[in-house]
Amino acid sequence: MLRKIALEELALDEPLGRTLYGEDGVLLLRKGRRLQAAQVDALRKQTNGAVFVYDEGDEGAASQPSREATGQPASAGSSPHCIPFQPQAAARIERLVETTSEMVSQLAELLLDEELTDVTPFQRASDNLLREIQGDPDQTLHEVLVSQDDRQLAQRCTQLSVLSMSLALELKLDEVKVRQVGTAALLHDTPLFGLDEAQRVPSPQMTAASRNLFRNHPLLADRLLEPVRGVDLNVRAVVRQAHEQLDGSGFPIRLTSGRIHNLARLVNIADAYLTLLDPGLGREGIIPADAMAYLVHHTCEGRFDPAAMKALLQTLSLYPIGSLVALSDGSQARVLRARRDHPQQPVVIRLDASQTIIDLADASLTIREPLNDSAHPRRRLPSHQIGEVMWGLHVA
Repeated sequence: MLRKIALEELALDEPLGRTLYGEDGVLLLRKGRRLQAAQVDALRKQTNGAVFVYDEGDEGAASQPSREATGQPASAGSSPHCIPFQPQAAARIERLVETTSEMVSQLAELLLDEELTDVTPFQRASDNLLREIQGDPDQTLHEVLVSQDDRQLAQRCTQLSVLSMSLALELKLDEVKVRQVGTAALLHDTPLFGLDEAQRVPSPQMTAASRNLFRNHPLLADRLLEPVRGVDLNVRAVVRQAHEQLDGSGFPIRLTSGRIHNLARLVNIADAYLTLLDPGLGREGIIPADAMAYLVHHTCEGRFDPAAMKALLQTLSLYPIGSLVALSDGSQARVLRARRDHPQQPVVIRLDASQTIIDLADASLTIREPLNDSAHPRRRLPSHQIGEVMWGLHVA
């Protein structure tokens, strides 16, 4: 069962023995992370001086906890959107991300060695992720995109699969296409597993050979998939075209609008969003709200598909799920859920003792500004940088 512990009970500079959860059911820090004083200070600001853990052997239990046991927050008003996250689901999604990422890493090596004979394991993995999205899209996106702090390539493929399928669902595509986009997102970067970790992310320090492989890895992935049983032609098209931009500035062959598969456009904008948040190699990303504004600007410039951009806004909101905001009454809150019909007015949870969940679409409060999150530090994007291209080979 869930147990409440004071922050003072946590040992500094020691690996966490349990995953930490907030009163709202949001996963805060994963077990195994070394706890630093700055993180404790950040947790103190986000919580009422306490966190929740599962007793040994109980994490991920199927039964639903009572409000008293979890400290689930109250909701302001009667909005049906004010639903807290469930710690049990957080633990289950955590395990799913871990197992999916391990599978992607292992099967990518088989594909590179031309020993993968059937695509079924990738399809099953995307099916499992899809079931979580269909159960609670907001919590699934939060646990996969926000709570994850290990930007290894396999985990990034898992994040991309979840976000891309979420966009496909938002566009009401049929389930076959949703699964195809999820499978393609897991597969599209597999050739990069053949590079050293420092060479898997575009940067000015890339060697010429690594840069050339990065530029052509979508074509290599497609060639590797050709003899693999069960790979749909739509999946191969997405793998080839996921890094193409509508204005012809992408790679590997600089396709333009009419020649880019509709599903590839979803993976493309999802990949750009994740790159803006976490560019890798120790480089500082930009806060989620600024990343969203940045992508809106470049969509207007003709680089991204407008329908894909709209789906991203409706899926995550203008102030994306998991990000911190300052409200008009001076309080701070975390975005809990997106309102598809009100992208500028998500559901938030106050970061004070009340932990009140507020549907801003039905409240007099507004968001004053986005805030940096000390648990996931990123920078604000200066207005003079909004026109720069910050993804793909443009940064190398």
